[in-house]
Amino acid sequence: MKAIICSQWCEPADLVLGDLPDPVAGPGQVVIAIKAAALNFFDILMVQGKYQTKPPFPFSPAAEIAGVIESVG
Repeated sequence: MKAIICSQWCEPADLVLGDLPDPVAGPGQVVIAIKAAALNFFDILMVQGKYQTKPPFPFSPAAEIAGVIESVG
């Protein structure tokens, strides 16, 4: 799948479009086909490494999404 990827602490302009493996829903999870995503101030802080939550690399910022459930684990 295509995704905006953060693979190191950077500025938002340095994020890259890349490929990630297609997700598979595990128990109690769903896979969502994202139709729209929003980036907020905390997403900018997150990619810069300045937010209290620091996800492991690589990650795709965007906490707000809208889409359609594709599969259920």
